[in-house]
Amino acid sequence: MHATLRSGQFLAILNCNCIHQVPLRFTTRASAVPPQSWEWELKVYPKGFTSTSEDCRMVLYSNLILDHARPVEFQLSVVDDQRSLVTVTGRKNFCKNRYTADTEMEKKLSVADLTAPNSPYLVNDCLILQVALRPSD
Repeated sequence: MHATLRSGQFLAILNCNCIHQVPLRFTTRASAVPPQSWEWELKVYPKGFTSTSEDCRMVLYSNLILDHARPVEFQLSVVDDQRSLVTVTGRKNFCKNRYTADTEMEKKLSVADLTAPNSPYLVNDCLILQVALRPSD
């Protein structure tokens, strides 16, 4: 799954003084039989919902209400046309009470990195995110 966030959208959010987020919604198929859709949301908090206003926090939300825990491995990458530029990975048990996973992207990427002139993290003024999810044992 690829999600593109145009830098104009991103920069408009950076100029705000209050808590803002950009939600990116997508659907996967659960590994259950019969097949079931699983709704996801990746929320990008470039400012306001972080320890400092320079963090670029990205949180993965499960929109499926689960009766029992389902372990999922995730990989979130900032990519360009040819390669992965920054990648974070993790494993999370998603359930009714624990439906989010902090990707900890802010430890590898800052708002300053994204807003720098000729930022290597933007492609044609776009931030391109790639999300990979897989069931875990």
